[in-house]
Amino acid sequence: SLGVHGSVDGKLSCDSLSLEGVIEGEVKCKKLQAGRTARIKGIVNCESLELALGASINGDVIIGRQ
Repeated sequence: SLGVHGSVDGKLSCDSLSLEGVIEGEVKCKKLQAGRTARIKGIVNCESLELALGASINGDVIIGRQ
C-alpha cells in the first residue's frame, strides 16, 4: 500500500496495491484499489481496478488479463 503522503516516480509492479498517494510512471498489478486521494500519471495495467470518487488517472489504462 502507498499512503496519502507517499509517492513513487518510476515503475511499480505487484500483486495487489491499495493507493492513496501519487504515482508518476507505470503501474502493473493484478488488483488496484485507488482511494479518493490517489493520483496516477502514466500507464496503468491491471486485471481489476477499483477507483474511488475523487481519485484520478491521467494516462493509459489497460484492464483485464494480459
